[in-house]
Amino acid sequence: MKIFDSHDSFNNKHGIKVEEDFKNLPSIHWLPKVHKKPYKFKYIVNSRSCSTKKLSIRMTLVLQAIKTHVKKILSQSS
Repeated sequence: MKIFDSHDSFNNKHGIKVEEDFKNLPSIHWLPKVHKKPYKFKYIVNSRSCSTKKLSIRMTLVLQAIKTHVKKILSQSS
């Protein structure tokens, strides 16, 4: 599977170990919002055991730290 091989290569290059249980790709589903005019869709991504989960967790931590830092700078400049 080309996509997973790409994920695996990236993870290995950056020292992220992916357990065998997490060697899946995320799936995406959509639910129609029929109460909206015009109709809209709600997308749901299942990434509970996907190959990018550890990377996603790390990225979330980095982005949260950046957000905290930017808020601190903005509050000091006000």
